[in-house]
Amino acid sequence: MASDADRDGLKRAALDRALRLQKQKALAAEGQSAPSIDAITIEASEYAKHLTAVYRDATLPDKPRNVLGLQKDIEPAQMESLLLASYRADDEALRDLANRRAQTVKEWFVGPGAIATERIFVVAAKVDASDIKDKGAPTRVDFAIR
Repeated sequence: MASDADRDGLKRAALDRALRLQKQKALAAEGQSAPSIDAITIEASEYAKHLTAVYRDATLPDKPRNVLGLQKDIEPAQMESLLLASYRADDEALRDLANRRAQTVKEWFVGPGAIATERIFVVAAKVDASDIKDKGAPTRVDFAIR
């Protein structure tokens, strides 16, 4: 379905944001000036460290436990999988994503595209592919010229 790719993308974006928040928190704890979330990047060499911290702090009902009931150490790939599965990407989030995309396109049309604002309309976003009758990609934007 069209929204599956977007749902996965939204979950990956949520994980990325959690990792950047974790790095920001770690920088502040070390007494360093922490940049804004958008300015933070996670290097490959520090990914596992921040992933582990995000996983440790996450409240997940299905975290693997050892025989004593303590959180068990697991591989980064498994941590990532459990975290991604815990993030919500519902129809409301998909609709919000579609609206942000439409607004970005509209801004280009009225800016660099030099089309009069009164000629551009954004209609309600659809979050499923049920209305698509052709064999085109289900993740797309449809335009109508009037």
